Amino acid sequence: MATSHPPLSESRFRPRILQSVGIILSYQCTNVCRHCLYSCSPQASAWMSREVLMAIVDQLLQFRDHLRSIHLAGGEPFLRFEFLVEAVELLSKSHLPLAYVETNAYWATREDIARAKLEALRRAGLRAILISVSPFHLEQIPFERTERAVRLAEEVFGRWNVLLFTPEFYEHFKSLGIRGVLAFEEYRKLVPTAWLARLIRVNYQFVPNGRGAFRLAELFPSFPARQFFSSNCREELSYPGHVHIDLYGNYIGGLCAGISVGNGLQLSKLYNEGTELEGRPFLRGLVLDDLETLFRWAQ
Repeated sequence: MATSHPPLSESRFRPRILQSVGIILSYQCTNVCRHCLYSCSPQASAWMSREVLMAIVDQLLQFRDHLRSIHLAGGEPFLRFEFLVEAVELLSKSHLPLAYVETNAYWATREDIARAKLEALRRAGLRAILISVSPFHLEQIPFERTERAVRLAEEVFGRWNVLLFTPEFYEHFKSLGIRGVLAFEEYRKLVPTAWLARLIRVNYQFVPNGRGAFRLAELFPSFPARQFFSSNCREELSYPGHVHIDLYGNYIGGLCAGISVGNGLQLSKLYNEGTELEGRPFLRGLVLDDLETLFRWAQ
């Protein structure tokens, strides 16, 4: 299997073999968060089929020696909870390295409901959970649900198997005594803008893509397009450490939402033969040419 990049003169793009992968079960979510990389929303009603999920698992089994971790993502995976449990069971029985499931904790409305869901996932083979905590989620998820989910998850999975993204925001919300939801504009009044921008950019690892590129632009400096003309996105799109495969089988390199670099249901072909760039000027501009070429083409 090929692991190195082709020379720039070639017309095919081969990403590096994945090491960590997120399986996006759906782009449907309870929220319309202003930062969302994938512009998820309740209206995105399509979900991955069982057949596609099984095909992805079969592909990942071929590269298990390269894989360090897998996570299940959305959208909001808990929206179709029975399917989420099935996905956890399938990955666990396949002995693939399922690390965690991501969630915004909307479902933690009552103690009994929340505990039942967490225990069902643990029985299915889940060992850890990631709970999103940010000013963006706080606009739509009452903070007491987040606290309930965190507390019960620590009881079910153990404290060190509950990942908060991010713990800084979680502790800050607790220190403020927040109950219910809080508009982002109201939260901004409580903190220095520079502090918030740094926490979003560094700790939250905000990527200016998707909805966030438009809704959060005022928090960050902007630059003229020509400042990026000499670069391209080859390394980012080939990055093996945080690949995603979505419900349609799109292979998304790194955190480059909305850009499919190949077929995630044919990994051997993708890594060996690559994706043909002829007739794909957008992808070619990103990986073989430079951003000036892409800019001129777009004009």
